[in-house]
Amino acid sequence: FAALAVIDLLSAASVRREAQMLSQLLYAQAVEKPHAFLISAKIPEVLREYVLMSGVLEQEADNVVRMRRKGALRLHERGAWQPFEGKFFLSGTIPGMVAFADVTTGIFCSRSILRTISAEGFKWLEKRWGFGFRPLFSDKEDIRTYLLMEYFAAGVWCPYVWLQSGLQWEEKRSSEIVVQAGPTLSLTLQFSGDGLPQSLSASIGERVITYTYSGYQHLAGVLVPLHWTVDISRPGTRYTYINGQVTDIVFGGNFAWW
Repeated sequence: FAALAVIDLLSAASVRREAQMLSQLLYAQAVEKPHAFLISAKIPEVLREYVLMSGVLEQEADNVVRMRRKGALRLHERGAWQPFEGKFFLSGTIPGMVAFADVTTGIFCSRSILRTISAEGFKWLEKRWGFGFRPLFSDKEDIRTYLLMEYFAAGVWCPYVWLQSGLQWEEKRSSEIVVQAGPTLSLTLQFSGDGLPQSLSASIGERVITYTYSGYQHLAGVLVPLHWTVDISRPGTRYTYINGQVTDIVFGGNFAWW
């Protein structure tokens, strides 16, 4: 048992060190490429009103948003819930993302997950006891598309993501807008009656993935949701993959792991 505990600790530490290095690099790159965001006249009114309401325009655009998160996930409909804790770093200017999580799968057994988007490309790394595992999306194009979706889904905590040049939002209804965010990724963003983002969904292969947001509060001067879920639908089935909670959030400042 002692040997398993040491192996598990070293395996998680190696992934964590890589996550720390990449998140620090993200801060450095964001400062090198500052960008002033403007609300284009072309974006739908519901998105314009939300961005103004969020308070994000009062934050510095060249900085990174960092969050601590926790919750539980399961890999399939009848799978056991597994608790996780993680760090999440997001830049709306590069773009860039570093998402790290330690998932407890048993005694002396954790799964460390690192997902990144950077100028160097897309990366998904999972390790348990030092062994790598194939991610939920095994096809390379699926992985790239899923990571892009996770990046844009995190725009609810940093709406700069949704104001990037090149994104052309189209209003379908007064409370629903869509955008083509990549060659194979079309996102649908729905708003609640009070003008806050309620869900973001997309089709990836045969899956429909839906992020749902709730528990909005003002933190560090920005209106953000503290809770989110991720649902996965396939023909004939739908289940909740993640129940998550933001426990802390910082806008801008210097790099810190926490």
